[in-house]
Amino acid sequence: MDKAVIILTNDKIKTYRVIIVLLTIINCVLLTLIRMRTTEDSLGGLFAIGTIGSSMGAFTMSVFSKKSKEIYFRSMAASTLLSSFAWFFMGYGVAGLTLIFLSVMALKTLKQLIIIFDKTGIDYPSFPRKKISWAETENVQLKDNILTIDLKNNKLMQFTLNEKVNPDLNEDDFNSFVKGCI
Repeated sequence: MDKAVIILTNDKIKTYRVIIVLLTIINCVLLTLIRMRTTEDSLGGLFAIGTIGSSMGAFTMSVFSKKSKEIYFRSMAASTLLSSFAWFFMGYGVAGLTLIFLSVMALKTLKQLIIIFDKTGIDYPSFPRKKISWAETENVQLKDNILTIDLKNNKLMQFTLNEKVNPDLNEDDFNSFVKGCI
């Protein structure tokens, strides 16, 4: 075994999805109100209409779809990111910058959390990603679908793994691999 890949379950994903929906709705309402107040046709106004349509399309699909809704939440965050340009074109730079920041953070939170164990260390999915060397690690153990990472600086991380997400993960092989690396 050269490396082990473990996918963590994101316990806060429902909260992040609610925040993305609220961000999309608030953005569309404000863009619509500002677009209604302006009488001239500008590039920003046309861009606002396009991003409102794409945001509401993704929102509608997320509500009525019976398939995986993850793509629609990504689409809402991406269309909100695009709408930041409409805010810039209409002269609201602070709103545009705020939307860029919130949209990028929303897209980051929707990513799958993957921990990679290899010969050089542990690639941990923080923001920004953190590489933990084996010299900093006291112990790593997988037992009964609970992953424990014990660091020498007295930091302890524990994660409950979902068997459905990591079906090929063999407890004995993983534990012997990390013992050999430490």
